[in-house]
Amino acid sequence: QLALVQANIDPNQIPGFVRRIGNEFPSGDPVMNLELARLLSYLKVGDLEGRLEAYFANEEFSDSDKLAVAMQLRSAAESLTGDELLAVLGQLQAARDASDVGESYLGYVDQALAGCSQFVSADHLEEILSHPKKYVSALIPAFYHMPTELDASTLEQLIEVDKQFADQKDSQSLQVRLGIVALLAQSGDEASMLYLRKLWQREDYRRSDISIGLAQQPDGENWSYLVSTLPVLQPASAPEVLDSLKTVARKPRDVRHYRDLIRIAETKDKSSARAALALLEHWSGQSLADGSNDRGKLIASWKRWCDQQAATEPAASTAAGESADRR
Repeated sequence: QLALVQANIDPNQIPGFVRRIGNEFPSGDPVMNLELARLLSYLKVGDLEGRLEAYFANEEFSDSDKLAVAMQLRSAAESLTGDELLAVLGQLQAARDASDVGESYLGYVDQALAGCSQFVSADHLEEILSHPKKYVSALIPAFYHMPTELDASTLEQLIEVDKQFADQKDSQSLQVRLGIVALLAQSGDEASMLYLRKLWQREDYRRSDISIGLAQQPDGENWSYLVSTLPVLQPASAPEVLDSLKTVARKPRDVRHYRDLIRIAETKDKSSARAALALLEHWSGQSLADGSNDRGKLIASWKRWCDQQAATEPAASTAAGESADRR
C-alpha cells in the first residue's frame, strides 16, 4: 500500500499485479480481507469472478467485517461488475437497516450508499425493482433509467414497490414514493391515475406531493381532488398545481375554495402567490388589479369580492371525487 501511494502507481500499468491481488480475495482472515479491500479499491479491481458476492453471502464472516469491506470498495464502485455493485449496495443497506448502527456511523454509510448508487444503470433495474427494500438507496437512481414509456407490467411493479413502503415514513422511503408518483403521473394511464387518487384519499399527509402527479391531468376526475388539496398545498407543489388548474375551463361553486387561493396568495412564497392570484382571475372571470402592484391591496379586494359572493350564493360541497364546479 505504501509503495503504491508513494510511487503514485497507475493501476493500468501493472495489470498482472492487479489480477494477483484480486485473486487473493477473500482470505480466511478478516484483517487480511480489510487490507485486500483497501488495495482492491485503490487498484479499481473489477470482476472478482463471483468471489465478492460469495464473501458477502458467507455467514462465517461477521456483519461488521463485511461492512468494513463494503465501505472500502465504495470508491471502486465504478469498476465493479453489475452483480458486485449490487452486492456492495445490499451489504451497505443491510448495515443501514441494522438496529445497532449508531447515528454518527449512519452518516458514513449513507455517504457510501449515495456514492455507489450513482453507478446504477438500466441493467440493474429488474433486480432493484424485484428487491426494493434491499436496494432502497438505489431506487431513485434506477428511476432515472426507466424508459419514457412504461409497459403495464412495469407500472404494476412500481405500484407494488410503493405498497411495500406504505408503512414507512422515513425520508428515504418518502423520497422513493415521491419518485413513484412522478413515474405514474408521467405514464398518465387510467390505472396509474386511479392509484394516485386512492393514495390521495388514503394518505392525507402526502396530498400536496400527490397533487403534483394528479396535476399532469388536471381535468376529469382529478380536478376535484386538486381543488380539495388547496388548503394543504405546500410551496413546493403550489405553482405547478395552480398553473395546471388554470388550463381547465372549470371553476368551483363554493366560495371557500376562492378563500383557499387568497390564503395561498398571502404566503411569503412569491411564485405560489402569483399563481394563486392568476387562478382567482381565471375562476372569477375578472381582474381586480389596480395597476399599483400592491399585493396587500389586491388581496384585500379579493377578500371583499369573496364576501360579496358568500352573501349572494349558497354554499356547495366540493369534496374530492364529487362534482363541484360550474362550467
